[in-house]
Amino acid sequence: TAMNMRSGLRLKIADLIVKGKLEQQGEFAGKNPVQYLEHLPAGYLGEMKTPGLLPPGSWYFDQNTSELVYIPKMSSNLQVERGASVASGVSLRWQIRQDNASTGFSFVDVELVTGYKWF
Repeated sequence: TAMNMRSGLRLKIADLIVKGKLEQQGEFAGKNPVQYLEHLPAGYLGEMKTPGLLPPGSWYFDQNTSELVYIPKMSSNLQVERGASVASGVSLRWQIRQDNASTGFSFVDVELVTGYKWF
């Protein structure tokens, strides 16, 4: 799903390049990356400000942090470096961020916010 979000975002950026409007790519930062998918992920619940208890396998866009959140179905073999605690356990988070590189180029991408490792 994350790879598909990146691909969808890159297609939008390519469209801006073709139109000569690459400087507008910063407008994608903080947006819901799900809008760039052809199909919503199974379990996607929409945009929320204060989600309550959500079942494993749920996806939602956290409007407070501008992050896409996934609550893993099987988290017993998951180690999270920085996880957002939710009532049902740990979550993985992604965000569209703008990077103003020291090279003078600026780009946006879907980045993982929560470091994790499956074991």
